[in-house]
Amino acid sequence: MRTIDIYKSVMLLLLTLFTVSGAAAKTALVGTCMPNLQTYPTISQAVSSVPAGSTILVCPGTYPEQVLITQPLTLRGMLSGNSANPVIVAPPGGLSNFIIAPDDGLHIHYQIGVQNTTSSFVNISNIAVNGSNNELPSGTSIAGIYYDNSSGILTHDAVFNQQGTGGGYSVIVGNVNSSSISFSVLECSIHDFDQGGIQSVGSVAAKFQGNLIAASDTQPGTSPPGAIILNSGGIISGNQIDGPSAQSGTAILVSSDATISDNNIRAFGIGIILSGSSNTVKSNKVSLSEVGIYIFADGNDVEYNTVANAPGGAGINFLNCGITGNTVIHNRVNDAAIGIEESSSGNTISPN
Repeated sequence: MRTIDIYKSVMLLLLTLFTVSGAAAKTALVGTCMPNLQTYPTISQAVSSVPAGSTILVCPGTYPEQVLITQPLTLRGMLSGNSANPVIVAPPGGLSNFIIAPDDGLHIHYQIGVQNTTSSFVNISNIAVNGSNNELPSGTSIAGIYYDNSSGILTHDAVFNQQGTGGGYSVIVGNVNSSSISFSVLECSIHDFDQGGIQSVGSVAAKFQGNLIAASDTQPGTSPPGAIILNSGGIISGNQIDGPSAQSGTAILVSSDATISDNNIRAFGIGIILSGSSNTVKSNKVSLSEVGIYIFADGNDVEYNTVANAPGGAGINFLNCGITGNTVIHNRVNDAAIGIEESSSGNTISPN
């Protein structure tokens, strides 16, 4: 090939790549708080119009809609003057759209739904999601934010008032694929839910850190609430978790391979439940709970935790007979009916 032909081919390739790259992502605006950007009147219209990988900036205001995201992008609330409060609320007539959960077929009425982006991230920050006026009947499942087979990061969001039906969750992430997805909830405010604050189902590499989570005093659900439910390995650290005035429900429930550290848990029926093995529980504070830490399985490491003011129950309780290989040392239990209640031998429970 002649030099001139090679040059033309290279330039054509570079031009093609530049054109594709330029079309691959852009920054768009919902509202009118910033100049010189493509603007959309609703969040839903923006997320369905921009290319994958785009950033959507949301001006302060109230957005009565259900938002479904099916491609990787960033959704970020904006500061305008002295206002920084974009809030997604139920549209007139309540929540009607839902996603069918692939693991159990449950119809989950979402306010923000993210679906089938797998390992590609959808990141949401500085957005409020208010579940009031959802107008759904009793027994209906609600999620303020629902990630279905999708990865992402929630940062500085507020998700609240997903309640009234007995099936309200602030945040749900679920994955039925064999390959794990990544999902983080960082420094968010989560409160007033019927059944769950953050729930992770399936193969999820989860990180829930630095959040403020508070259960509602009104609990119409058939079972007490759970603030954080993690069905796979992950990290739960540095969260402030407050229970209802009735001191019911569970603050943290995990299966196996989770690390739970530096959380401050107050006024739940049970502080932490370890339903599986190979969990690490360190430097947590649990107060005003009937039981501080429940251990259901073998091979967990529970160290340097403080359980206080459980006058009717136990600081740490081995629930099942025959479980072994747990290391429970250097914990402090103050003002409980029983410090450590062990129903079997084969565990290390000294010194505490």
